[in-house]
Amino acid sequence: MNKKYSDLILIAAKTSDVSAFHLASRIKQEVGPFLSHSSISGTVEGYKGLYNFYNIGATSSSEPMGAIKNGLRYAKDGKGASTATKNKYLIPWNTKERAITGGAIFIGSSYINLGQNTVYLQKFHVSDKSGTELFWHQYMTNVLAPYSESRLIYDGYSKSGILNSSISFIIPIYNNMPELPCTSPNILSKDFIQNSDKVYAKVSGGLNVRTGPRNFL
Repeated sequence: MNKKYSDLILIAAKTSDVSAFHLASRIKQEVGPFLSHSSISGTVEGYKGLYNFYNIGATSSSEPMGAIKNGLRYAKDGKGASTATKNKYLIPWNTKERAITGGAIFIGSSYINLGQNTVYLQKFHVSDKSGTELFWHQYMTNVLAPYSESRLIYDGYSKSGILNSSISFIIPIYNNMPELPCTSPNILSKDFIQNSDKVYAKVSGGLNVRTGPRNFL
């Protein structure tokens, strides 16, 4: 490419009418900050020359690299989408610019412009503004994504010196909420990185942990 990623993100933001901070943080959330993820390498066997910066359509699968391949299948033909849909989202995503801009158009038209205009609402579909059925239309399966992606957006605003700008927060309020916010589980990031299988629990008495599945019938 003869353009920087920042240039491509700004182009995508203007084309899709989606915040450049949101697009940049979504890319970092989905494929990492070093842009070395297989989804954007263009070298995956059977999907060479295809890119998916937002992991759109990358549903989980038991197949090796299944989620990545599912995402690249979407990048190839929209998983059987109509010609109109493919044209709308610039599919196939056979260049990085098409992938970044086309994915941004998808995020804008499929989520933000339907009322799911925060990372929380894109994970937890509790807004009825779109007129669609509640609770099923989620962007990601990772329950921590709203937190981690919001931190990335905050960092972007902070480094750009615009934290003092006027910002509107959309915060769902539920019935029967506790008076005080619940604290996050106290998991040390260094321990989790070393062993992602660790499970933490505060126990006041004894704790029995099964070593495997067991049939109680």
